[in-house]
Amino acid sequence: MLSSETRLRLFRLALRYKKTRLWTVFTDQNLFAVRLPDGEIGYCCVMGQEGSHVSLALYIGQEGISTYLGLLEDTEFFDSPGDDNFQLLKAVSQKCLQCTFDDEEFISKEQLREAKNLARTLGVSLRAPFRYPHFDRYAPMCMPVPIQEEKDAIRLMTALHGAIFVHSRLKESKPLDVPFFADVGEQIPLLVPSRDAPNGFLIQSTVIPERIVPTPPSPSPLDEITMARLRKCKPDGTWDCAIACFPSFALEGSDAGQITSGPVTLNRNNRLAIPAPAIGIYDEDPSSIFRDYVNGLINHGTRPTRIRVHTLDLRGQAFFSVLATQLRIPIEVVDSLPELNDAIDALNASEDEVDDQMEEIYAFLSEATPAEIRMLPSELKVTLRAMVRTSPESIPKEIRNKLIRVLGP
Repeated sequence: MLSSETRLRLFRLALRYKKTRLWTVFTDQNLFAVRLPDGEIGYCCVMGQEGSHVSLALYIGQEGISTYLGLLEDTEFFDSPGDDNFQLLKAVSQKCLQCTFDDEEFISKEQLREAKNLARTLGVSLRAPFRYPHFDRYAPMCMPVPIQEEKDAIRLMTALHGAIFVHSRLKESKPLDVPFFADVGEQIPLLVPSRDAPNGFLIQSTVIPERIVPTPPSPSPLDEITMARLRKCKPDGTWDCAIACFPSFALEGSDAGQITSGPVTLNRNNRLAIPAPAIGIYDEDPSSIFRDYVNGLINHGTRPTRIRVHTLDLRGQAFFSVLATQLRIPIEVVDSLPELNDAIDALNASEDEVDDQMEEIYAFLSEATPAEIRMLPSELKVTLRAMVRTSPESIPKEIRNKLIRVLGP
């Protein structure tokens, strides 16, 4: 837990950094580095030139900067429509500390209360836009959580001091003699804190290291008896598959901020997401998720004859490669899966959104003629048939009977 003194120092320093407006000069592809008190090198990324996310990010060591370099390598996917859930997989792969400035509607009640209390203590007023600073720790497959450790706060304060120093040099037209290019092998400025330096830092240089490409865990193959049962299931064509994130679903006993995930599969013939009771913290136990998923497919009675996974979905590639190998079917890595992306959106919809959608559907069905029901999209008709079979109590009796008459049991 951060001490009151540390929170005040960090908050005061964040306000000094905001006054520099360094993000109007730097892009998020310009880097500088700082030598941290524990000897590690921290790589600083100034975000905000596009006006949507004003932040100073600190990536620590080769492992941290590798997550940033991974984002740079996949920027081509971030403008592709219909793939936002796969872009999310890259966004939640980051390992860094951030000082971020947001307006009231974009931060939690706790962050808002903390910022107002600290501003009141310092006797300062916070001005829009990007009024409230907050300080978060990012880790792969986790939602950002507030910084809690003194060590992390001190590291972030070093980065903020470095950013303020860079701004002062640029303001005085004193170049740092080293470019800020964010490419592997390029030299960037390294700021080394020093009491002997006039402005608190010696200017050296460092090289951006090679990217460490993460290798997500694969599940253990299942026994031959189980897989033989799956091979006997009805072949169902090509399936689009993913290990999808479910940020709003928290598992009891999981660490704060951990994102649950699980397999989602879409039948390319009828666009139906195959139900499977498998969700968890993937990196901790992919084998249990795999076993539950395969058993779910056996109960469902179908299996794929070919699998497609997204380029950005490294966990999905690891997971479904095991399935493809055991089923002896091909697997293909593709750059876009918009229909699967929409299915993941539907699974992530809040209960209120789902209830609203079903109320609209039931209102239509209560008045619809048999001909109008038969003209519904095929994927909706398949979903309604599945609901009649598996959860008839969830459908009003009058509408359920009409669906059975028109679509069959």
